[in-house]
Amino acid sequence: MKNCALGAIPQVEHARRHDVLYLSYRNNYGRAQEDLCQMLIKDIRDALRLGAKLLAADLLIVLGLAVGAQNSKMLKPRKNQAA
Repeated sequence: MKNCALGAIPQVEHARRHDVLYLSYRNNYGRAQEDLCQMLIKDIRDALRLGAKLLAADLLIVLGLAVGAQNSKMLKPRKNQAA
């Protein structure tokens, strides 16, 4: 996928829309997962302030994906732990 402007949602099928937007944030920021979540929260607030409810809803779903990814990393057992 080519780099696209942050917040711009490429024309893809609806099921992949949020995955693409999530990857856009990950690729453009390259920060820790917690920082990514904070950036999404800020962008959701800005979208709501501007009245862009559809974008805010999309970003809220993307925030859920980011939190899920963060939680899955925390739940994985360490390789050194005995099974």
